[in-house]
Amino acid sequence: MFGPKWWEGDAFVAGESRGKIWRVRLVKTPHGYVGREFLIARLSMLTLDLAISPKGDLYVCCHSGLPDWGTGPTGEGRIFKISYTDPKAPQPVIAWDDGQPEARVAFDKPLDPSVTNAVVGQQIEFGEYVRAADRYEVLKPPYQAVKQQEAAPRGRLTILSAKLDDDNQTLVLTTDRRPQALTYALTIPGVKTKGSKSGGETIDLDYDQSGVAMGLTKNKLFMDSKLVRDFAREAGMDTWEYIWIGWLPYAGVEFAKPFFGPSKYFAEAERKLGNRTGSHFRIITRPNFPYPDVTLRVKSTSPFGLVSAAGRLAMNSVTGQDGKQFADVVLNE
Repeated sequence: MFGPKWWEGDAFVAGESRGKIWRVRLVKTPHGYVGREFLIARLSMLTLDLAISPKGDLYVCCHSGLPDWGTGPTGEGRIFKISYTDPKAPQPVIAWDDGQPEARVAFDKPLDPSVTNAVVGQQIEFGEYVRAADRYEVLKPPYQAVKQQEAAPRGRLTILSAKLDDDNQTLVLTTDRRPQALTYALTIPGVKTKGSKSGGETIDLDYDQSGVAMGLTKNKLFMDSKLVRDFAREAGMDTWEYIWIGWLPYAGVEFAKPFFGPSKYFAEAERKLGNRTGSHFRIITRPNFPYPDVTLRVKSTSPFGLVSAAGRLAMNSVTGQDGKQFADVVLNE
């Protein structure tokens, strides 16, 4: 296989006209597949096909000329070999926006603390069509859609501060407040293993505001009694408090786990979410569907309640024929 051990089973996809290579992870669920793509390379030639050798090298077949057709069947082509030569180097696992405003990047190995100094003051570019390492793109198909993407507004955020969390495996970046739910492209210089004397490598990645916030709550002192809780609610008092809050790309822990690889962040999240005694889950998200009049079904093995942010909708789950709890919500806005 090519890359770290935890890449095993991923697909590698070539984007011919834009000179891109993605690593794609798919996870099967009872309702179909969920997936996430990670851009791992940009090339200056038309990228036609990929193959992994028995020794674990990635061979890339490229064609010369401009998109879409290049220099034709008699034009020059090249084959490049990409090798994974430093298995000790930290690799980014996943990046996300946790809404603080903070961005977090989980790595598979501890980072040298110097990365926090290298990244402060860097700019994060954002926009509807922004993607990682756009500065390296030299191939642009001559289509109107591409021209419209190029003309779309772009903005920049400044990284104000940085720190390491989860035993130096999660980089936490405090930024200006993010204005919209768009794609954010991040460049991280000086990435190296802890204690390394080298200058490190520069890593490009992107993230958006998809996923769910998952909180673990418990009743406040003296609020274990339902009678006391009901009285407190009538008086306008909070009856619970957060003991942990985090982010997952999907609401189901078992479906989110494959996207985190050997991440210390997820290992801790899984440990806390797995110990549910005396605690409650709160899942916070904003559904964003491409068309109106959608029925959203939420299912669980335990009873739950649904509440909208504005308080206009509140309902409890019911038991389905399969014995599981569910609730249907019609979204028409």
